[in-house]
Amino acid sequence: MFNSPRGPIGLVLSGCALTGIILMGVPCGSKSSPSPSDPSAPALTVTGSFVPSNARVDDSISAAEATTLVLDGIEGTFVFVGGQQWLDYEDGTARLIAELADAGDRNRRFELNLQAGIRRFPADLGGAEFRYALEPVAYKAQGGMIDPDRWIGFGRFAGSLTGLSDLSGTNLTLELEPDTVLQVGEGANGVNAYYGASASLLWHRASGTDVPAGGAASISFTLQADTVARASAARSEEPFHGSGHTHAVTLPGISQRMVFTAGGRLTERPDGTARLAGVLVESGNPARSFHMDLHLTGRVTSSDAAFPPAGSPKLELNTSSYVDHGGPIVPATWHYYEGFEGTLVGLGDFSGAQVSVSRRGPAFQIGFGASGKNGRFGGAGWLDTVVNAQPTTGVTLPGTTGGDINIDLDESGTSSCAMPALKGDAARYSGGHAIWIPGLATDLVFQPGASFVERADGSARLEGIAFSRTDPTMQFQVGVDLADRIDPQAPGYPPTGSPKLELKSGAYAENGGLVDPNGWHYYGNTLGELQGLGRLRGASIRIERRGPAFQVGIGASGKNERYGACGWLDVSVVHQPDSGPNLPAGFTHGDINIDLEDDCVTCASAARYDGAVAKYQGGHAFYLPGISHDFMFEPGAAFAESSDGTAQIRGTLFSPTRPGWRFQALVELSGRIDPGQAGYPPAGSPKKELTPVSFTEQGGPVDTRGWRYYETFGGDLIGLDALAGAKVHVARMGPAFQVGDGADGKNLGFGAAGWLEVTLIDQPTTGISLPASLPHGDINLDLNENCSTCATTALRDSAISTLPGSAAFWIGGVGSQWFDFESPAAYYERPDGSATLSGVLYDIAGGDCRFAVELEFSSMASPMDGDDLPSESPKRDLMAAQYADQGGPIDFMRWRYYQHTSGEFIGLGQHDGARIRLGRMGPSFQVGFGASGANERWGASGWLTTEILSQPSTGPALQISGADFNVDLGDGCGVCVTEAMLDSEATTTSGDHGFYFPGIGTDFVFEGPAPFVENPDGTARLTGEIYRPNEPHKRFRVEVDFSGRVDPGMANHPPTDSPKLELKTPYYISSGGMIDPSTWRYYETFSGRAYGLDAFAGAELYYERMGPSFQVGPGASGKNVDYGASGWMDVQIVQQPTNGPQLVIPPGFHGDINVNFTSDCGEE
Repeated sequence: MFNSPRGPIGLVLSGCALTGIILMGVPCGSKSSPSPSDPSAPALTVTGSFVPSNARVDDSISAAEATTLVLDGIEGTFVFVGGQQWLDYEDGTARLIAELADAGDRNRRFELNLQAGIRRFPADLGGAEFRYALEPVAYKAQGGMIDPDRWIGFGRFAGSLTGLSDLSGTNLTLELEPDTVLQVGEGANGVNAYYGASASLLWHRASGTDVPAGGAASISFTLQADTVARASAARSEEPFHGSGHTHAVTLPGISQRMVFTAGGRLTERPDGTARLAGVLVESGNPARSFHMDLHLTGRVTSSDAAFPPAGSPKLELNTSSYVDHGGPIVPATWHYYEGFEGTLVGLGDFSGAQVSVSRRGPAFQIGFGASGKNGRFGGAGWLDTVVNAQPTTGVTLPGTTGGDINIDLDESGTSSCAMPALKGDAARYSGGHAIWIPGLATDLVFQPGASFVERADGSARLEGIAFSRTDPTMQFQVGVDLADRIDPQAPGYPPTGSPKLELKSGAYAENGGLVDPNGWHYYGNTLGELQGLGRLRGASIRIERRGPAFQVGIGASGKNERYGACGWLDVSVVHQPDSGPNLPAGFTHGDINIDLEDDCVTCASAARYDGAVAKYQGGHAFYLPGISHDFMFEPGAAFAESSDGTAQIRGTLFSPTRPGWRFQALVELSGRIDPGQAGYPPAGSPKKELTPVSFTEQGGPVDTRGWRYYETFGGDLIGLDALAGAKVHVARMGPAFQVGDGADGKNLGFGAAGWLEVTLIDQPTTGISLPASLPHGDINLDLNENCSTCATTALRDSAISTLPGSAAFWIGGVGSQWFDFESPAAYYERPDGSATLSGVLYDIAGGDCRFAVELEFSSMASPMDGDDLPSESPKRDLMAAQYADQGGPIDFMRWRYYQHTSGEFIGLGQHDGARIRLGRMGPSFQVGFGASGANERWGASGWLTTEILSQPSTGPALQISGADFNVDLGDGCGVCVTEAMLDSEATTTSGDHGFYFPGIGTDFVFEGPAPFVENPDGTARLTGEIYRPNEPHKRFRVEVDFSGRVDPGMANHPPTDSPKLELKTPYYISSGGMIDPSTWRYYETFSGRAYGLDAFAGAELYYERMGPSFQVGPGASGKNVDYGASGWMDVQIVQQPTNGPQLVIPPGFHGDINVNFTSDCGEE
């Protein structure tokens, strides 16, 4: 073994005759096959077999581009897409069989059949020469590792390329350039130090009219023992299939829609076997989970006599998709596995289950269109299951069932979305961070879009933008390279010092838990860098492995039982920031703790216009002049980034100024370019639409060096309602689509933007006429991982609703039975198909009848995406004529349905101590326009079963007979706040203010209502502008971030040192008053910054919690009995004003926030 620049490479001399160099010690086989040079000749013994793969460029020793096959005169660069195999024969010949596709258009494909003979060693090349394409320092002659004297060459070469799909009818022949060889060995591919091959070729047209007569060509690839592809749920797509569930595995009677979390892994081996493994979760209900491990055997390719296997192929696409009906899909290029069997091991709600899996019907098939769902490269197979052990959780599985596997396969590597590892019940230590470096920051988290890519060559890379939650101006570009992967059953497994076990002992399998470290894999080498951004520009921090190897698997993060990764770090400062304060001294170690998910999905909403930083007015998602300039997204819109460098913007647009003007939007993006990659930033980018002082070049917080781009984007807007029948195409105009802090051009937050060419394809069929020629448009999006919307009472429109009145909840048998939310409740839809609704309810008839409500919804079904309408749904509370099936405007087939509902009412006030279990009754919980049953607006509703778990501690017992809820859903769960006005009758404190900064100003008030946004993940944010009423030129822009929300009914309610009681004693319920602190909610952590404006320009303050937790509720401001909030804080001066008065905070004094809530947010 010796080390390449990317890790150790195996070099084993085979003892088999004429085999030469065999990668990684692949054993000599005894498989017989016809001679590649003469198919009619007697069968020859295969003495070695490898899997060719697309070679990854090592830019430290190569200036080449990543290409596998290039044909001069034919557009595109062609790459392997699956099924490729290299065979060495006993007579010294070799054969390469593969399917290749244009990297930019996967419908342009060739089948490659290459035959090589006359194997020669360097001393006997017969006048031919090797090509040395790496940098000279890479070769042994100049001290490098690559020794061409150990290469071999094939001096005879014949090959063919048979056109497929869009290239059908184009057939080419291949031959070596004169005086060259097909060279094989470590570094022979000319792009990296791995074992591979390359050749300079000539191609000739055998048939076809759309290509020249011939030209030069080149081929380069890596040879390895296995090929690894990322497996994900195959999505049904037109025109191939267009209906049915999106799933990786469907198991009727168990779960219809199971998907891989963080991607499955299909490993195909040269010996004709394969393994498909990964963690499956039920879409929308991730607690229902299996670890799947399937073993496939008996590979059959198109060159085998038994091709295709009996009963195959399994053709499930529309007939017009296949080549014999004019389509692009060619089943003759697929390959198969005749045997497959394996196990499903239960996790979560299925814990304890053991299920065996076996083939049913056709062989497992792999190829373009083989998934039966779309035209992409994928796989599929029917299966039978037998339950050998039932779950120990009380869930019962059917003893036997059938099923189906339908997967997309991506050989570029298994890529996951990297996110902070959230602390779960099984954790022993703190969580909620991605990178933990004591002495620098222990709360570094990733912006959405961070990636963890595991490659087939045994290396991996973690990269993204990290920032401190408590100081968002501390930002780093993170790049971590990992090498020397060690899998279970490999020599040296597990590595010395591993695993690193940081969960509670009961979480591990040996103690009856769900986490089995024997299934983890490791990386022996860790090396990376944190490069400063923004105010830390120029800073560089080196990170290396410390102690145990970097570990990946279920529970491997050490913070929870989800799929994740972690590793300890040695940390050292390489370079300080170019300007400003140095990084603190003394930090030497750290930790990476990440959760890994399949794709990076964030919630997309209209970019909020911030006049303080944006050059151009208007807040919108899509700006389409000529149609409407103010299109917004309905809740549920998403920006989804995938491992292959593509992304989607999807959702429903509506115009608030033109009722009924709606579009279903789907925009596809590709060609992602990240910081540090070739071609960064793309030509014409970035698109800077904030004021110049917003960017780091002029001292602002926005550093465009952290943005990422998509070079290609476009899609269609399909008209709905008043615009039904319309089709509008949008495509890139000018700069690349950009993503990052400040990238939306409207505010400083995380967002995205891109200019558009807009083309009208079809007019509406409703009588509305759109302009035939449309000016250019714009996309401006805020992107947020917290997909929260605001749930309020659904206001009844008596002209169309059959409901008896307006209330958020009807609770049968309790009080007046009609309940509203005390303040807007939080409704949160997650990308995994689940949702939550939480808030505090009060009896609208008065009194102290209150409940905290927590509802969980899962197993989402979307008929618009091909799912079946759930049984008993929809729940129709509007008049019949309002629904589309009766000619009305409300189409319940466009709603989303959640088939599982669970939750609780937790008694407050006079019902303290009561707990009522909630569940679904009748129709599924429904979300969409008109779904509330009260009006046509975006809303939701559902019926609930009720079961009393405990009665109130005092007072009469409850008798409950079911519940119903009907809510409107708004764009975010934010309200606004103003300064808390002093009521001297109610409080012993003094002064009207929103912010109190001792020594600077004790009377700061807000410039208009300020948004206070509470998120379902237990965080919140307050932003606004404050000033002194008597000195209005003394101003700050304030930001406060809150976390660790504690609600009534939680075990730690109220938090230590809380509540902070500043009203007079008679006002509290304990003394007969109306204010009940037991209904308040708290945030255990808060911190923020104030940035000076006008006279204070250039100043910066930092503040954080001091004493009691930040409290929210009626009377919580401490100034009056109205709904409000307050919290004490330590205040530090970070920077003085540039030219204004010097700021001073007297020793021993602290600050205060005191606000009242209002539903009037002005024009914001």
